[in-house]
Amino acid sequence: MMVAKSVLVVSNDPGDLWTIGRAMVRHGFSVTAAASGNDGFRQLERNQPDYLIVDGAIQRGDLLALLACSRRYFPETKTLVLTDCSLEVTQKIEQLAGANHYLPKPIDLEIIYSIISGADIGKNSAGLIH
Repeated sequence: MMVAKSVLVVSNDPGDLWTIGRAMVRHGFSVTAAASGNDGFRQLERNQPDYLIVDGAIQRGDLLALLACSRRYFPETKTLVLTDCSLEVTQKIEQLAGANHYLPKPIDLEIIYSIISGADIGKNSAGLIH
């Protein structure tokens, strides 16, 4: 029996949590949702997910600390950051903190799914960092 890959979604926006979570469950992933950076820390420690999807709109300190924690203690967890901030500034800060991928808002669920399913999404995915 194949074990579903796990995804932790951290966002202050209940709509984003629902939308991303529902889409990932439909694709066969095990999903845990956290509505704040603090809850994200607790869930990260409990579940050690395969993928961490973080909304860049959570408090900046929480975001950077969550990314640093994931990078240090759970290096095999791949991190995707969703943000509507400046691409250049966000890339530099979040790469230093340990983000594997940067995805601009509005959220494109197919790109998220492609990344976490390991599918080749090609070179035309705007805002994506490998």
